[in-house]
Amino acid sequence: MSVIHEDKLVLSNPMQLAASLSTLVGFTPKESLVVVMFQEGQVIVTMRTDLPVSEQVDSVHIATTAKNLKADGVLLAFCTDTQKLSDVHSELSILTNAFSDIGIDVGEALFVTGDRYWSLLQPLSENSEGTVFAAVHSPLGQPLAGSREDVAARYIPRPTDRPTDKAYQAAKAQLDVPVRLKCERAWEALNDLATALVHEGNGHGRDLLRATIQLAVQNVTARDFVLSNVALTTTPASLIAALVDCALTVTPELSERVCGLAAAGLAACEPSTIPASCMVELAGDDSLAALVRQALPNGIHPDVIREVFTSA
Repeated sequence: MSVIHEDKLVLSNPMQLAASLSTLVGFTPKESLVVVMFQEGQVIVTMRTDLPVSEQVDSVHIATTAKNLKADGVLLAFCTDTQKLSDVHSELSILTNAFSDIGIDVGEALFVTGDRYWSLLQPLSENSEGTVFAAVHSPLGQPLAGSREDVAARYIPRPTDRPTDKAYQAAKAQLDVPVRLKCERAWEALNDLATALVHEGNGHGRDLLRATIQLAVQNVTARDFVLSNVALTTTPASLIAALVDCALTVTPELSERVCGLAAAGLAACEPSTIPASCMVELAGDDSLAALVRQALPNGIHPDVIREVFTSA
């Protein structure tokens, strides 16, 4: 096996794949099947699904997703602390057949538990102790969070940081303008808030910036203007952080549009699906959140989502 991650770092052996799973997924996968899909040696999507206790994984859905993304090869990793090597062999056989039926090669399949892995494509013994791996064996580095819970903990509402009534009143006065100016002021406020979050801590004016963005994006045109501009930005991380900040500090009556916008931004720019999922849960019936809710289970790469938002 030899595949290239999007930042041009090469995964050239099973140990590197095992050590890189946390980075590829965005957190350390537990009781999970990880499917790394690639095209012409380049990683295009990493898909993760729960390993069911008593049922089989949806091999048809996984294989169909790979086909729709035009993958020509996949790497598999069964990450579990509860199942045995023998438990996943039938799953592997079903998955391999599903991929084979559509002409996709399974380049490697690993069984990963704790800090050890076994190659399921090699003759195995139940008494084998497996191969030890560590984070240092990954050329991709490691994510900041070690579990789904660690990631999700960053995306819970912060009611104590909501803008004051005075800030909302001031923002409302600033936004009593034609839609074109409302779009521009929302975008300007987002950039200013992104700068404030990086450089100013709890600096003066953050309340007004939050309130301006939260009120402005209640207008669908302004919301879409902000999202398309974020999608066009080459380094959107600070802008996404500002959108998330707005979503976690918004008042309940404004939350759906703001959280839907943050969910779309996260889906378009974050390799892990957990942050976007957290935002979707807060977004209620928002139309953007509904699109993200459809996209996430299908393993669609953030670049593809971003292209859709850019051209919309």
